[in-house]
Amino acid sequence: MVLFGGGEGGNELLPLLDYEKIRRNPKFYCSFSDGTTILNVVHAQTGLPAYYGQGPGMFYGLRYYDYAQFLAHFAESGPKERLKNSDWRTLSGGRGEGLLIGGYLRNFALLLGSRYFYYDGQEDYLLFLEDHERFSNVAKLSSFLSHIEQNDFIRRVSGLIFGHYAESVPGDLLRRLERFGEKHGIPVVYCDDFGHDVNHAIFPIGRRAALNAEEQSLRYG
Repeated sequence: MVLFGGGEGGNELLPLLDYEKIRRNPKFYCSFSDGTTILNVVHAQTGLPAYYGQGPGMFYGLRYYDYAQFLAHFAESGPKERLKNSDWRTLSGGRGEGLLIGGYLRNFALLLGSRYFYYDGQEDYLLFLEDHERFSNVAKLSSFLSHIEQNDFIRRVSGLIFGHYAESVPGDLLRRLERFGEKHGIPVVYCDDFGHDVNHAIFPIGRRAALNAEEQSLRYG
């Protein structure tokens, strides 16, 4: 396993990585936050799964939910369904299925258009995103979402799961996410199971999953 922390300079490493060597020597790549950049590019360049949600810092004061997530993905056969540790909010109903992709909102938005990151134009994708009030106010967050919406990638997005933003979630954020779902006709849910808070659920980038916003469930294929 390569378990690493985030860093805003992560995109500087992209031209320096030997993706063919990474592909020939597969490992579990797992990180969080600014690690979004390297995780998504490693998957895009090699086809190997990468795992978003936990970094080395999560093992200080390890909580049971994080421990169970780590075991499920790396010591067992992988969960069949997302284990919850918070209430989910349905902001736009419906069902969506596709390959999981995403991470920290700012870093994922900046990847679109990069020569190191690409996606299959014939595939559908379930997007998972998170941000936090310490880093982005709602206006800034909305601008990142708009950047995603104005890229051709949005045509392949079949659903959105948004993670923890604040203890008291601003109504403006929920309305922005609701508008995102209605505009593109996709399901959108908000939860506190992952993000810059106490819960650190793991998302396997590249794994097929199905989101049911009415049932508030995420099942893996």
